[in-house]
Amino acid sequence: MEKVSKPKSCCDSGCSDDDQKEDEIASKIKKGKKARQNAKLVEVAKEKGFFGEIKLLPLVFLFLLTASTALPAFFWILDNASSVLVKTNLTGQLGYRMGIGSTPRKRITSFYEKHSPEKLGSVDATLGKYYGDYKTLTRKLERKYSDYGYFVGWEEDEAASKLAWAKIEEYQKDLSKTYRKNAPKQLVQASDNFYYNIGGITKKVKVIWKKQIWPVLKPIVWVADEKEAKRQKKADAKKYGKKKKGSAAFRDEEDEDVVSIPFVTTTIVTSLLPLGPALLAALFPIALISFAVLSFLAPWGFTHVHGIRQFCEFLELLQTL
Repeated sequence: MEKVSKPKSCCDSGCSDDDQKEDEIASKIKKGKKARQNAKLVEVAKEKGFFGEIKLLPLVFLFLLTASTALPAFFWILDNASSVLVKTNLTGQLGYRMGIGSTPRKRITSFYEKHSPEKLGSVDATLGKYYGDYKTLTRKLERKYSDYGYFVGWEEDEAASKLAWAKIEEYQKDLSKTYRKNAPKQLVQASDNFYYNIGGITKKVKVIWKKQIWPVLKPIVWVADEKEAKRQKKADAKKYGKKKKGSAAFRDEEDEDVVSIPFVTTTIVTSLLPLGPALLAALFPIALISFAVLSFLAPWGFTHVHGIRQFCEFLELLQTL
C-alpha cells in the first residue's frame, strides 16, 4: 500500500512571512464581506418587519387547510352551545336578573297568592324561563287555573311613569312621617288646616269652572260639542249615503258646502267681546291660591283669617247663579 502524502502548509514548505500576511489579509476581507452582507439582511428585515419575511402563497394554503378542518368543528360547537343555552335558559335568566324590559312580577305574585301560594318561591325562575314571551306564560296560567282576564293590561302596571310615581309616593310618605315626628305641633296643625282649606276651595273652583266659566270659553276656543259632533256625523252619513244624482241635476243648484265668511275684523271683535268676564273668572282661582299661600305664611295660621268666610260665601253665591 502506498502512503498518501499530506499537503504541506506554508510553514512546512518553507514559505516566507509575506505569504502568511497575505493569507491573513484575505481571510479578514472575506469576514468583512460576510459581516456587511449580514448587516444588510438585518436592515432589510427591519424595514419589512416581521411579516415581510413570510411568503404569501404558502400562508394562503396553510389558512385554507386550517379553515377546512377547523370550520366544521367550530359550527358544531356553536350548534351545541346554542342548544345548551336554550335548555338552561341562561340568556333569559341574565336578562331578567339585569332588569331589561318590563315583567309581570306583581300580577304573577298576586295570582299565585290567590290560587297557589306554595309557588311564590318560583316566581323568579318562571319569569326567567319565559323572558321575552310572557304572553304564553299568562295564557298557560289562565287556562290552568281558569281565571281569564287576570293579566289584562299588565304592561301598564310596569310602565316607567307608574313606577316613578310609586317611588315619589313612597318618598312623600317617608317625608311626611319624619315631618310629623320632628316638626312642632303648631306648624303641623297649620299645614293640615292649609291643605284642608285648599282642598275645599279647589272643589268649589272646579264646580264654578265646569258650570259657569267653561261654557263661556268653549265657543271662543272653538271646542266642538260631543253631542253636536255626533249629530253632524249622522247627518253627513245620511247625506252622502244617498244615491248620486246625474250630472245635469246639479247645474242650477247652489253649492251647499260654500259658506259666506264674514269679515275678519268683525269676527275678531265679536269673539273678544265676551272675553272680559271670562278672563276675570279665570284669574279668580289664581287670586284665591295666592291669598291662601299668604295666609299660610302668617303666624296665626290660615283658619284664623276672617276673610276666608267672605270668600266662601262669594263662591256659594257664584254657584247659585
